[in-house]
Amino acid sequence: MNRLVINTDIEKSGVFIAKPSMTEASKYALEQCDYNVSEFDPAIGTCSNPTSLLIVIQSNGKYEVIGNIVLFNMMVFKKPDDAIVYPWICDQFEIGIRIFKTHNLGKGYGTNAILLACEYGKNMFHAKFAVLKVLLTNQRAIKSYRKAGFKYWMTQVISGHQMVSMYKEL
Repeated sequence: MNRLVINTDIEKSGVFIAKPSMTEASKYALEQCDYNVSEFDPAIGTCSNPTSLLIVIQSNGKYEVIGNIVLFNMMVFKKPDDAIVYPWICDQFEIGIRIFKTHNLGKGYGTNAILLACEYGKNMFHAKFAVLKVLLTNQRAIKSYRKAGFKYWMTQVISGHQMVSMYKEL
């Protein structure tokens, strides 16, 4: 854990983010998850411009990686004046989040990490919107995203799974 750079400037209620290499982030995800990742990520396929962040908590003076967030599909550009699109289609990025261990669910870590990721994306990419997709059956996550300020956009079927798309103005 010492080789990770913990960004202590971006912290919320004891949750920090770290910026590892994509290889290191993938290693943590594969080694740390205590559930079948493919079950929970039906919409993840190829994504453009991924930026991976690790979710870190500090406990007893030590940092512990408890999850990861990927910011991807950044689309930050000026919309032509005559274009008819939803405002969050331009100047936005998508978020994917995973808490590695089930015993860390329900403690507010994910909500705080999503808020940190939104702040990071807004500052790094000058984006105006964050969007995400979540399984319709994952009510715990939907509640967390709503708590973080995300609003319902639409429900759609992706790869045979009912997904809720949500967005947040930054």
